[in-house]
Amino acid sequence: MEFKKIFDAIFKSKILLGIYEEVEKIHLESQKMFEESFESLIKNNDELAKRLIREDLEVNRLEIKIRKEILGYLAVNTAPDLNSALILVVTVSNYERIGDYAKGIARLALSYPSEFKENGYTKRISEVKNLILKEFETVLSAFKNQDLEKAKEAIEIYKRIRKIEDSIVADLNQEKKLKINTAITYALLSTYLRRTGAHLKNIATGILKPFPLIDFERQE
Repeated sequence: MEFKKIFDAIFKSKILLGIYEEVEKIHLESQKMFEESFESLIKNNDELAKRLIREDLEVNRLEIKIRKEILGYLAVNTAPDLNSALILVVTVSNYERIGDYAKGIARLALSYPSEFKENGYTKRISEVKNLILKEFETVLSAFKNQDLEKAKEAIEIYKRIRKIEDSIVADLNQEKKLKINTAITYALLSTYLRRTGAHLKNIATGILKPFPLIDFERQE
């Protein structure tokens, strides 16, 4: 099903429209958590990190609320749009996972021993962070405006993220000068960033493809 049809189905149903607006809220909350978790790490801000770990509950609360609303929509409609409902369920699940990775970065901030000093690794990590922020913006634009080209752009951004993360891991495998705890921090952080980008990519595939193909860039 083309996303245009899904978009039309959403706007024909007041219940689905309300759910659609809730999805934008969970997007913005997930993005805020991601940005602040990264800030807590690079600025060695333990208080911010602790607050973010607590705030992960807000993303969970929003996901539960949206699930209940989708269940209500399916219960009261004799001919509900199942494809639209299922895509919205998977979409919010991806945002919940992004919140989990933001919490993971915040926990990493609590265990990292010092400020995030600039070097070859941190420059690439910062580049990935900026790409993810661009991916957040692109995915939201695609979702709000039924923009298929923006969805494709988000997937291309993820491919760049994946390529940089691969280079970080490859270099860490050969690294002999870094302290063990620093190398572990870089490896975990690059993994959390890649997974965040991957979940945003998954949301973009839901704009481009029907429910069975969500999370896949192409059909194998």
